[in-house]
Amino acid sequence: MAKKPVFDFGLGQAPRVRERQEWMEVAQDTRAMGAAALENARILAIDHVEPGPWQVRRDFRTEKMAELVESVRAQGVLEPILVRASEGGRYQIIAGERRYRAALEAGLTTVPALVLEIDDVDARVVSLMENIQRDDLNEMERAEGLVALKQLTGQTWEEIGQRLGVTRRHVLHLVSLTKLPESVQALVREGRLSAKHGRLLSQVKNAEVLSLLAEAVAEFRLTAAQTAEVVKRVGGEPGFTLEEDGGDPDRARASLRDRIDDLIDSVRARGEEPVVAAPSAATTPGDTAALVQALAEMRRALAGFPMGTLTPEAARNLESELDSLIQAADLLRRRVAPTSREG
Repeated sequence: MAKKPVFDFGLGQAPRVRERQEWMEVAQDTRAMGAAALENARILAIDHVEPGPWQVRRDFRTEKMAELVESVRAQGVLEPILVRASEGGRYQIIAGERRYRAALEAGLTTVPALVLEIDDVDARVVSLMENIQRDDLNEMERAEGLVALKQLTGQTWEEIGQRLGVTRRHVLHLVSLTKLPESVQALVREGRLSAKHGRLLSQVKNAEVLSLLAEAVAEFRLTAAQTAEVVKRVGGEPGFTLEEDGGDPDRARASLRDRIDDLIDSVRARGEEPVVAAPSAATTPGDTAALVQALAEMRRALAGFPMGTLTPEAARNLESELDSLIQAADLLRRRVAPTSREG
């Protein structure tokens, strides 16, 4: 008796006939994979589980962590953590430490887990790959994870980017944060500076000046465009050096900080932006005023946007970029108005 054909429709391909026996083999393989997963699945006593040494995350005290605790308290841990067997009948976490911590805080006594047979190097690679792609990791932690991943695997930045689904340029932008002074890295880690602010500030080569400037940018909550202008002015004008005043380093730092504050005040007051295209002859004050109004309305609407769908870093970057656009559009409006009156 002839085998009954089954049509297999592949994306972008002509249908081909796949014999029923092939489908049976595929089904058997799938069942085998499911059985292997079930074989590795465990419900572990939570006091037999401990964090692994590979965690790139340093700060677990976030708003999303509190939300996760409430979710776990209500529904339990829905996604198993990844662990490997350790000494004394204990298990070491490879991925899922936030879920483990949430379960502890929620008062759970057990946690679902998949137990992997894996060595130290592979365990760290899996842990880094899993954590680097988490949307609630701050950019400083992500950058440190990328550096650790390169050291472990020996891969190029381009190869690492391909594994993570991002460009080499994006990877290098993040990694550049690890070259900032510790005090500036702390500001990025705390969320007081974005990754973009960090990259702009890295153009300042003197570490002392950079640290003071970063503190000021964070305190004044400058946009990325304002920060770019300040960095440009610091590099192009005299006086922005740390010269000891009578041998007193504290007075020298205070004096330099005063000059930085004055510069920031002037940039904010004048609304200067580093890049604003010259208006075309067809541009009218009405056009630019409408643009400013539309951007301002977008900025106000942002207050009602469900930020839970964005990471804190992404939300700050969105607000910063929109503020920069509003300032650039307003500067363009002011440049167009005199031209229009002269005509």
